Amino acid sequence: ANIVYKNTGLPVEWAKPYLVTEVDGVKIGLIGIATPETAIKTTPANVADLDFTDPIAVVNKYKDILRNEEKVDAVVVLSHLGANENKGNPKGEAIDLANGIKDGVDAIIAAHDHQFTNVEVNGIKIVQAGYNGRGLGSIIFNFDSSNNLLEIVTKVDLLYEKVNDLKVDETVKAMVNGYKESLADILNEKVTDLSMDLDNDKNNGLTSLGIVVAETMRKLAEADIAITNGGGIREPLTKGDLTVGDLYTILPFDNTLYTMDLKGADIIKALEHGIMPESFGWGQFSGVKVWYDEAAEAGSRITSVRFMDGTLLDKDAYYKVVVNDFMASGGDGYDFSNAKNMYDTNIVMREGIRNDWKANGVNTDFENLLIMGKDDTNENGEEPGTNPGTDLGTNPDSDTDTDTGTVTKPNKDKTNLPNTGEEGFKVFLVIALISL
Repeated sequence: ANIVYKNTGLPVEWAKPYLVTEVDGVKIGLIGIATPETAIKTTPANVADLDFTDPIAVVNKYKDILRNEEKVDAVVVLSHLGANENKGNPKGEAIDLANGIKDGVDAIIAAHDHQFTNVEVNGIKIVQAGYNGRGLGSIIFNFDSSNNLLEIVTKVDLLYEKVNDLKVDETVKAMVNGYKESLADILNEKVTDLSMDLDNDKNNGLTSLGIVVAETMRKLAEADIAITNGGGIREPLTKGDLTVGDLYTILPFDNTLYTMDLKGADIIKALEHGIMPESFGWGQFSGVKVWYDEAAEAGSRITSVRFMDGTLLDKDAYYKVVVNDFMASGGDGYDFSNAKNMYDTNIVMREGIRNDWKANGVNTDFENLLIMGKDDTNENGEEPGTNPGTDLGTNPDSDTDTDTGTVTKPNKDKTNLPNTGEEGFKVFLVIALISL
């Protein structure tokens, strides 16, 4: 309902703003809402002619149409807006929506931030069932014989806790097995051996896998610095055989590498943008070491940036930087508008990394590149103390746990298809209509 054309302000013709469904004489109105973050969470060029308007205004408009013209008995917002219970203090776009609705909406289906949520805000039930089939959310409406709504019962079932007890659908199983067989020769091809686990907790900081991926990008592009968005790296890797299927799992998008000449001051801004972000994964990078102050205001957290030889980044000098095409076009809000010589190498990120790792193996000889605290490097560019190891720079106050402790590491089972689903679009919903 909130996707409109920029030039006219009219709703797009390929998406219906609402739907009315009727079961046993009970009419339920569904209003579809996309997150305004879509403008930066997908490749911006793909939505350049679209606006994602304010969900509150749009829902207030269409719930009146549903109530007054369609004469529905209940209204549900089917959204791609986040909702986090946040230890009893709910937050997120779906929470903001509930607080902005005057009346007439009974429930909101949330999504986008992968949380397990079951709360009531401003008299409106809000549910979200995680992601990738890990949960099942249900909303049950109980009506009397005159279609008066008596109560709403919501539940979020944590399916990942009962995997062994879930009944397998034989039809779907046969379909999946068919795909596995047809793709097995491709996906099970060994790329190399991985000598250690590489973590990917991108919602809490710089990760070991993020550094390794960024460093390979930097090598492929012969760049000084590489930056990639945390959301583009989907899963961790575990020690052992690394297959083509694993690469599709961690890098499912066909991003290409973009190079550019970027001034030091703009490099700092780009690095800063990916530190402690509120609505997307932390930026992953290589080629430099960064010091930051977590207590400082956003935009001024970075206190020092040095190259690996200890040389300070010159704010006025230009350096060769490599990113992916999603970021180059403004994805996740990154801004490279001041760059010179922007160039699409047409190297598909996943394929370039695959070829490099197949030829040279995975270089896991990395060090901490994101340091919370002061830069105490001496005048010779040498740091005192020892390598802090696997603590790669995290936000200690973050309570986000996107994977809820249930990450499926991709190269444990070589028979699995790669998990290439886009974050936030695997929320399951049951609406049961009961007339009394």
